[in-house]
Amino acid sequence: MTDISIQFHAAPDELRRYAQDVAVQCGVKMTSVRYFPFHSESVTVDAVAAISSSVRRLVFSLQQPGLVCRSVLEFEALNPDCLRLELGRFQAGWLSQSWLVARSDDPDALKKWRLAAKLLRERTRAGVTAINRGTGAQAVMKNFRYSEGALELEKSGVIMCPPQGKNGPAIRLGMSTEVT
Repeated sequence: MTDISIQFHAAPDELRRYAQDVAVQCGVKMTSVRYFPFHSESVTVDAVAAISSSVRRLVFSLQQPGLVCRSVLEFEALNPDCLRLELGRFQAGWLSQSWLVARSDDPDALKKWRLAAKLLRERTRAGVTAINRGTGAQAVMKNFRYSEGALELEKSGVIMCPPQGKNGPAIRLGMSTEVT
């Protein structure tokens, strides 16, 4: 199995444009996923611009996905070889990370998912600094990525967070260990 895994911060409008570009340039189907309660539905390229903040994931697939399922685990079992885009939350002055991830051994899927990863790397920069809020300990994460839109949000005072939200370590975009 081959894995693709890219953690990054991006502004919501950048995520939507990226999703549209992946669907068009890779020629794949797109599904939106909500949790609690679980719900999945097909999404057109034009409809991506209007997805609500309750959508937590966009899934890309080579064929029309199976949607009759009750949970994320059922969805993933029914639709193997998909590419998932976990959408970082943007609310109340903070932005959590997004994540592009796939695991597959299907050569056709891998070709398209590698193109999607390349498109993301072209739109982002590498390197962030994680800071423990309690101790101040810092670690540079060279492979973690961020977009220009996320950098602008950070400059305007928006706090960058890991997936667990604002209670996790602070994230500073770039690899400087200076705390401001």
